[in-house]
Amino acid sequence: MRKVNLTMDKNQKYTINKKLVETDGKQDSAAFTLGCTKNHVNRMIQGYKK
Repeated sequence: MRKVNLTMDKNQKYTINKKLVETDGKQDSAAFTLGCTKNHVNRMIQGYKK
């Protein structure tokens, strides 16, 4: 497996997306935390699942 270095911002986004998928969390609060829209959170989740 290849090691990937993430910046702090990208690492935070990855961690939040991972937690959302694992716990089926609220996308509204994640969007607020990340400073983006709910639709963008949905797109990030779809990318994470691939």
